[in-house]
Amino acid sequence: MMQGSINRKKAALIDIRDICARILEPELPLALRLSGILMGGAVIVYSKKVTFLLEDAKAFMAKINAALVVKRDDKTLPREKGQARLVSIL
Repeated sequence: MMQGSINRKKAALIDIRDICARILEPELPLALRLSGILMGGAVIVYSKKVTFLLEDAKAFMAKINAALVVKRDDKTLPREKGQARLVSIL
């Protein structure tokens, strides 16, 4: 089955609750087959929205983890040395 691609902008504009309500209570009667096809499309859109949310959450967690990593500072003196040489400071 061929599906059209849904990008983030299109997915953000789609209100799943409204679409499902319109399918369940249409202004004009719909054939059962058509209702099923439309609900299948709503499920595909919902699945894409959930996938986008999961990707965003993973990216956010990666940024948080990267920010919390303590980086080793090579400019600190080793414990056995009390003072740095003047040449290394200048």
